[in-house]
Amino acid sequence: MPHILIIDDLFGRIDGNGRNPERENLCGQFLIADITGDSASTDARRSVREPVARVEFARGQRPLRAAVGDSIENDLDGIIELVRERWLGNSTDRWALVLVDLCFYTGNVTASSNSYCSGMPEGRAQDSEPGRYFGLKIIKRLHKEFPDLPVAVLSSMAREDVSREISDHGALGFLPRDVEDGPSVLADFIRRHGLIPDADGQIVGTSRKLLTALRSARRAAVGAANLLLLGERGSGKELLARYAHVNSSEAEDRPFVTVNSAVLSAELFASELFGIERGVATGVEARKGLFRAAHEGDLFFDEIRDMVPQAQAGILRVLDERRLSSVGSVQSEDIDVRVLAASNEDVSQLSDSGKFRLDLLDRLREGGTITMPPLRERKEDIPFLVRHFVDEVKKQNRLVMDREVTTEALEILAGYDWPGNIRELRSVIRRAVLEYPDVDYMVPIHFLLEERAPLGGFRADLEGPWSIDRVLGVLGRLSVDAQDRSACAGTLPKMREAFGEAQAKALLSALKATLRVSPDHPEGKISLQGALRLLSGDPKLTTAQSADTIKQILTDSIMRSPAFAGEPLLVDAIDNALRLRPRGGRGPSSRKKR
Repeated sequence: MPHILIIDDLFGRIDGNGRNPERENLCGQFLIADITGDSASTDARRSVREPVARVEFARGQRPLRAAVGDSIENDLDGIIELVRERWLGNSTDRWALVLVDLCFYTGNVTASSNSYCSGMPEGRAQDSEPGRYFGLKIIKRLHKEFPDLPVAVLSSMAREDVSREISDHGALGFLPRDVEDGPSVLADFIRRHGLIPDADGQIVGTSRKLLTALRSARRAAVGAANLLLLGERGSGKELLARYAHVNSSEAEDRPFVTVNSAVLSAELFASELFGIERGVATGVEARKGLFRAAHEGDLFFDEIRDMVPQAQAGILRVLDERRLSSVGSVQSEDIDVRVLAASNEDVSQLSDSGKFRLDLLDRLREGGTITMPPLRERKEDIPFLVRHFVDEVKKQNRLVMDREVTTEALEILAGYDWPGNIRELRSVIRRAVLEYPDVDYMVPIHFLLEERAPLGGFRADLEGPWSIDRVLGVLGRLSVDAQDRSACAGTLPKMREAFGEAQAKALLSALKATLRVSPDHPEGKISLQGALRLLSGDPKLTTAQSADTIKQILTDSIMRSPAFAGEPLLVDAIDNALRLRPRGGRGPSSRKKR
């Protein structure tokens, strides 16, 4: 059930009797459960049996409870601290949405104002001026400090008076307090704007990045436009596509058809996708094709970057014309299909290099592009995923005992980078459960997180550029079997070469980052000392020390490497280092000017 926060002076206060009848009425109007935990919630005289959401209330002012003679003032810093503690903390029950009132009344609580509404002040003139609403200040500050926190307006004030300010301050929408059919309107509002997990439990997790991706999928699913889904291998792109499909209107009656783009050959793609007439060739039976199978539904292309150019052209034509013809047919027919395309690589980069049609890419992302976050960016979801996969194996194998995963085991799993993402985690958990079916606890020794690799290289499936921290993390886990001499034989030169090239790459980046641009050197002049201070983190490093270090990094073998041969910045760096320190250090003792 969604969990939301409502910041409102009227509903957040506690009256002299420790209650808040106005809050109770609001809960009845929208069918929400008050879980604030104050006396107004615990002493409420009625409850909601099937609530749309669980709600916490905050007054946004001090004091929370006031009597005649007290002064009520707005408390912006207090609200920010409340949100910071809960939103940035490790809570697994963060708010899905924050709703903020616009007008907050301040000033003294008088006998008149108290008799009208217990604990409420008379109010000051500026409180009800649209341009000076305290609620707008709250929204603006929340958006600045917590940009991924979904915030919207819940108010009885006129929307048109603040419609521009709401957008400027980062609010996601306006929910009238007196709206008819409050429960369904609120439920739809949370569905469109809130960060809520997958209700069906197919996509497991509550991390902010995951919930943001799910919200994007829900919003895009309402329309009929094609969607492009990006994400690393094993991150769950097909699950995200199915989630978008399920959240479309009338999803139960709409087909969902999957296609492996890599198997579509130039010769056979047309018959696979568009169908083929019987008798086109000897022994050929009629086939309606995958587009027809997905008519009035969704057609999911997995790893569309692997699609051959001929298939790209064929699909583009169908998407443009919304009609298709079977192979061997002279008749065409209308087709109503939404395409959901997934790729583990940014397809726009492939289109820049001519490997993927830009016009097709434009059609595929008409409804937007959604990125599924890798597991290393949502590690707080690992405990839920582990429990999910343990239960999955348990259901499939009656001999497997239920078990608890220890804190130490979860820490080990959270410390791994998961280059294979969810798919790799699932494989690790399944293997551990099946290999140890009779244990009550899963502990670190049960997990095999990576295969051993020889010193000469890393696992072949770890593709793409790596950060320095990631490389160092893998090196820290490197292990070699002392009994396996072949794993050590001849690896020292390879290691030296690899480490040398890594240092040279880092040096090149530092030289570029510290170039000094001037009228005499518009292209930039290198700074040996600046670059080495940046690399070493030592602000006291001297020019002579910098030159010696550069000579140690840029050896003759490195400078002859195809990756660096002729690189102007490195050539200038070694020449300047040799000029400054012709002796000493361990670099080359002399050098021809290049």
